[in-house]
Amino acid sequence: MNKERKVKPVISDVFTPVYMSLTSMNEYLAAFLVSLKDKSKETFGTYQRCLRDFTYFFTVDKNFSFTVKCVERYKHYLIHEKKMAEVSMSQYLTSLRRFCNYLVEVGALQKNPAKRVSGGKRPKKHTRSFLTLDEMDLLLKSMEGNEYEQLRDNAIVRFMIGCAVSELELTRMDIGDLKHDGKRWTVIVQGKGKTVKDILVPVPQSVVDWVQKYLAMRNDTTPDKPMFVSRSNRACNGYMNIRSMREMVHLRLISSGIKHGRDLRLTPFSLRHTAGLMIAELGATVEELMQRLRLEWRPTALIYFQQVGQFGVTTRQDMIDLVSVPKE
Repeated sequence: MNKERKVKPVISDVFTPVYMSLTSMNEYLAAFLVSLKDKSKETFGTYQRCLRDFTYFFTVDKNFSFTVKCVERYKHYLIHEKKMAEVSMSQYLTSLRRFCNYLVEVGALQKNPAKRVSGGKRPKKHTRSFLTLDEMDLLLKSMEGNEYEQLRDNAIVRFMIGCAVSELELTRMDIGDLKHDGKRWTVIVQGKGKTVKDILVPVPQSVVDWVQKYLAMRNDTTPDKPMFVSRSNRACNGYMNIRSMREMVHLRLISSGIKHGRDLRLTPFSLRHTAGLMIAELGATVEELMQRLRLEWRPTALIYFQQVGQFGVTTRQDMIDLVSVPKE
């Protein structure tokens, strides 16, 4: 005779309703925004914009008491009334989640109800394409030459691939940020949402070689000068802005003949994805890849390992050199 299995009762995660007046909630919200003073203007603006919508919902809902059901109502409002895409909705929920974290820290809430409500679905593949080995050859060949812009653009593209850095990080880079510590080359970068340069990124020797070729063409190479300078009339010899750098890479992708109608999928950010795939193919661990690409979410890194073998970096020493850095 089979014994009847005992089923353990489900313990519900109870959130005690916490009611606030609109005045009190706005005071907490103002204090939370003040706590973001160390964030960049862009990050501060994102939180302010997203939480402005939450304030409106809080006002019209009239029954928001910081429970999971209340947050689910807010999510339903974002999707069905605001007609937000999943990506935007996730950003708004993230802002509420951070605000609720703050309320827990100051003692206004015991637990964060927004942690129990998921955002949009995580992508199972990247929305941007990566370059193939043949396309990489075409791109680099299109920038061959000893003219100033050829050397500069070559150095930028190799930096993007070899270090998996973004246009934003490159536009904030000074010559003095690139240093050799006796063992390897590194560059310190200021990432998105940051107000200071605080991330040390290893730089392959082959990338340094091209950067030095480019810098040899310039007269202003003191440590405090921009790594990559603009040649436009408005910002001549100043920092390249994100738009001009992105446009430069975009034009190089077109002139090399590798766009093939992939305007939305093959972008400057594709160079970073290509770097991730190349690093994964060279045998990096998931943790090493996350560190090289400054990734915080492990499943994002795992996507690269699902595509290992599609580039073929191990078949070419020059491609290996493009992304390889000495071990610490």
